[in-house]
Amino acid sequence: MAPDAKRAHAISLRAAGRRRDASWNRIRRVTRAAVVAGVAGVAAVGMYVSKAFPGHQAHPASATSGVPALQPGTSGTPTTVPTPTGAPAIAPPTTVPVQTSRPPAVSSGVS
Repeated sequence: MAPDAKRAHAISLRAAGRRRDASWNRIRRVTRAAVVAGVAGVAAVGMYVSKAFPGHQAHPASATSGVPALQPGTSGTPTTVPTPTGAPAIAPPTTVPVQTSRPPAVSSGVS
């Protein structure tokens, strides 16, 4: 191979390498931007949901009022359980629930 041909081949290989590296850098930038936008979008939706729907907050409200409730495994003596202000207070059941058994649902074996 002539010296000029070798030089031309080396130059074209370097140029191809620069183009390849530039394309990887573009792909990396686009991917990074997509990931950042996705994370920001999820955070924005989370903030919206936490403010728009009561009871879906990441952190409980600081103002609480006490509502008497029975703790699991105890009977008869209610204790005070804090609930967010404005939340409806649900009274605990007065009797222990009784578990009943039902026959299994009949299926034809075809789903």
